[in-house]
Amino acid sequence: MRHLLLLLAATTSLALAAPAAAGPAEELTAIADEYWAAYLRANPTYASQIGHREFDAELGDVSLAAADRQAALAASLLARLNAIPDTALPAADRTNKAILKRTLETAVTGNRFGQRMILFTNRSGWHQNLADLADGLTFRGKTDYENYLKRLAAYPAYNDEALSVSARALDEGFVLPCAAMVGFEETIAGVIPADPAQSRIYRPFAAERPANISAADWTALQSRARSLIEAQLRPAYAKHLAWYRDRYAPRCAKSAGISAQPNGRAYYDWLIGQYTTTDMDADQIHAIGLAEVARIRSDMEKVAK
Repeated sequence: MRHLLLLLAATTSLALAAPAAAGPAEELTAIADEYWAAYLRANPTYASQIGHREFDAELGDVSLAAADRQAALAASLLARLNAIPDTALPAADRTNKAILKRTLETAVTGNRFGQRMILFTNRSGWHQNLADLADGLTFRGKTDYENYLKRLAAYPAYNDEALSVSARALDEGFVLPCAAMVGFEETIAGVIPADPAQSRIYRPFAAERPANISAADWTALQSRARSLIEAQLRPAYAKHLAWYRDRYAPRCAKSAGISAQPNGRAYYDWLIGQYTTTDMDADQIHAIGLAEVARIRSDMEKVAK
């Protein structure tokens, strides 16, 4: 999400700065716009949340093949971007280019690490994303509710693909630490209670009927929602829960560090660069932290005296 926000900022600035005539600045704008459009296609629920309605009936593609396609596009756009000489751009656009360059490089490099297959943490996952999906959507008419139902109907296949990727991650050693995953199964088991109408997934249909939807249509939509949750989503969540309990949990990582994962130290070093935007290593960052703690403590002691 961090790189997406940077890209959005760059796209907005570029749109304001780009000249009408063809040239380096226009190419910069075109690259940013193409990547942004691809990002929205690859993240249809996010697109809906920010008002892009073209993909309102889609959940997206969580497969590794889709991730590879997105990375390949980013690499292609990066090559085009690198071909734009900084000297041909005004100062503001050089800044925009640098932001976009970092965004694309992050997309390309991040996809090379096996950690890309870790699709959930102890705080989030595709099962919770669906449960909370409606909170970020706008429901104004019958079409919005029908699109939401289409997304619910697409979940079993999405869940199967996510489990397939996660099973590969498990087999290759990209596993979350046991200490962090205590009780995680309850985040799966608790999504759909005995009464499907009490699920967060059903929440849009538990609200007051919109005035532009007839009573008969509203009743039909509610019935379809309950049926989908009961007949399709409950089995999908049960499958997810069984996989986690029987296969994943017994093989959780005994070590809490990323460095214990395959190529973990390289991934950790890469993350440091992503979060700090520096070339410093872990020891240097740690030394800065210790120095800051000592400085703050010294200042506190002075104030206390």
